[in-house]
Order: sequence, then C-alpha cells, then structure tokens
Amino acid sequence: MFRYTVTKDDFTEMTVYLMKQKSAKTSSKVKLVLFTIVQMAVIAWLIIVGKDVSPVIRILMGVFSLLWAAQTIFSYGFYKVRAKMMLTNQADNDKSGDFWKEHRLQLQGDKVNITYGDKKASVECAQITGTQETENLLLLMSGNGIFELVPKTVAEKPDFQDFLAGIRKAAADKLKAAQEKQRAGALENASFKEYLPLSEEDVATELVRMKRLSMLTTTGWSRVSVLVMIIPLIILALGIAARSSLYIIAAVVFFLLLNAGTLMIFTPLYKKVVRKQLQPAGEGGYLLTVADGFINLFTREHQFRYKIAQLRKAMEGKDGTLFLFFPNQQMVFVPSSVSAEFKKAVNNRHSLSELSHMDIK
Repeated sequence: MFRYTVTKDDFTEMTVYLMKQKSAKTSSKVKLVLFTIVQMAVIAWLIIVGKDVSPVIRILMGVFSLLWAAQTIFSYGFYKVRAKMMLTNQADNDKSGDFWKEHRLQLQGDKVNITYGDKKASVECAQITGTQETENLLLLMSGNGIFELVPKTVAEKPDFQDFLAGIRKAAADKLKAAQEKQRAGALENASFKEYLPLSEEDVATELVRMKRLSMLTTTGWSRVSVLVMIIPLIILALGIAARSSLYIIAAVVFFLLLNAGTLMIFTPLYKKVVRKQLQPAGEGGYLLTVADGFINLFTREHQFRYKIAQLRKAMEGKDGTLFLFFPNQQMVFVPSSVSAEFKKAVNNRHSLSELSHMDIK
C-alpha cells in the first residue's frame, strides 16, 4: 500500500497539464484560429464594406466579434486561472475535504483501490490504460480520464514500478482469459460465423461510407450544437434585413467554418483520418459471428463485442452492404456477400425491420 497526500498545487498542475494537452491538438488550434483571427477579419470586413448597414448593427457586430474572440482565447489559454476556478469547484463539490486527506493506493487481485478519508474508489486493472507524467506527478489513466494522481516522490520508488507491473500483468491475464472464453463461446454457440478476408483498405473505405451515412441521418445531425447553427442564421437574418449580399456571403462562410469538422467527413481527407484511427487486423482478415445475443468481431489481436439488443439503427446500401449503428458512435458493417445470412441470424434476437436503402459512395 502506498500512502501520500495530494496538495492543491498538485491538482492545479494536473489541470494545467490536461488543458495544455487539449489545446495542443490540431483541431483545437484550428478552432482557435477560426474563432479569433478568421471571424474577426470577416466581421471587420463586413463593418468596413457594409456602409449600407446601420451604424448600430455594425457596432453590435464588432462587440459580438470581440466577445467571441475573448471567450475563445480564454478557453484555449489562461491555464492557471481556469485551473484555479476548477480547484474552487472541486472544493465546492467535496464539502468534507476528503480528497485532501491521506490517499491510500493498493492493488488487490485484479482491481486497483484508492481511499482518502471516507471516500473509496475502485477500478479493474484492465481499465487502467497507462500513465502520463507532469513535472511532479504521475497520472494513472483510466479510459480517457484520470483515476489517480500520484506524487513523483512516491511514483519513482522501485516498489511503485513493481506495482505498475502488477497492474499490467493482472489486466493482461484477465483480458486473455476473457477473450479465450468469449471466443470459444462465440464460435461454439454461433448462429452465424463467417471469415471476412478484408484488407485494411477495404475496412477504411466501408467505415468512411458508414460515417457519411450516419451524418446524412438525424442521428448524426442531432449532435450539432445550437451555436453552430445560430451564428450563421443571425448573420443571414441581418443580411436579409439590410438587403446586403455581403452579410449573406458571410453567413455562408461562417456556416462552412463552424461545420468544417462535419463537412470534412465528405472529403477524401477523411479516409486518411480513419486509417490512422483504425486498429489493424494483422495477418488474415476478420472473423464475424453472432452468438448469445452478441455480434462478435475478431482479428488476430483484437476482439469487439456488440450487444444486439442495443442496436439503434440498421441501414442497407444499394449494393447490399449492411450498416449497424450502436451507442457511443460504435458502428459495424457487414459486406453484401454475407449480409443476407447475417440478417437471418440477427433477426432471431432483434428485428432489423428499420432497414432503409441508401446509396452512399
């Protein structure tokens, strides 16, 4: 068991580190430029050129532009100020102050447990996805979040390295046992079983088609924020009211800028993005089965399970390829060569009557 305390300086350091990581992403940098320099330039151009627009409207547009840029800069900078605000929220949410009491971290079986004050938290070793380091901390990551922050005065001890090795071993052993059991069950009880000799290029192509299909339905567009739609509509309304073609053009420009990420899905560049995110099949292709209420997809190194009862939508391309949509943006495609037999197997558990035909290229 490891005993230590986490200070407010540690919490601030962790928060600043995470903020900087987020800001360092290419998408964040693009948004920063779009929502500051680009939008200010467009609105400044409208103010200067749009002489037929009333001075009041031009002043309001200028104020709006400055406020939008200021809010964006604050969201992508001022790390310590924002970290202190989060620290205040942490204090407000933890009225007892347990988080600042002694932390006790230990490995018990296949779980990592943490206790501070009267609070306890536990996570399976398989859910610990790795570690990240700051100047004075080692962060234990769980999924996309942080499970615990450990001062380096503790983390750099030899026995802590043994602790991390124990987590990795416990996770690997449990994962291997679970995969072997699931694979055996998925094969033995399968109502459908088919080997798909698909290349990574084939998979990337189908995933792109699938994402485009999703975005062309209400499922995809329902996630678009109100802000993304409201700003171009405001500028468009102003342009119509002022009978200014410049404002109407600006509304179109802003719509394109704000929806750049969504629109990129329909460009050739998106396939490169998908290929970078794709988990490789390795040698051989993919084994697809339907068993015990699950759709199973196996590669040599990876296994994916999708609960049939959680199937949200099923769509079929005109070429017969079947596209299945699950929660958390999980998607599965079934080639036309086996989709008919696959549907029969799935229909024993869940109706695919929502199938609609769309030709997505």
